[in-house]
Amino acid sequence: MRNQLAHDASASLTSADMKQLARLVDNLTAIDPTFAPVGKRYVELPVARPGGPITFGTDTLRIDFLIATCTFLGLAVKVTISMTR
Repeated sequence: MRNQLAHDASASLTSADMKQLARLVDNLTAIDPTFAPVGKRYVELPVARPGGPITFGTDTLRIDFLIATCTFLGLAVKVTISMTR
């Protein structure tokens, strides 16, 4: 998926891509049992999209991609910090 999006300017996400990404990110519970799955995550965009939180799977694939990648990055940072202590 990364190569497809990085090397093809006309590439777009499909729902199958997003399901795969969510599944892979959810597998991170093996690293941190307190990790909340992607399906329980949300983002708030009060300026661009006022009206409350947007939960994973309820809006566009672009929003779902944002939630999934931020979830992954958040856990990666948490693990990295814990390893340096």
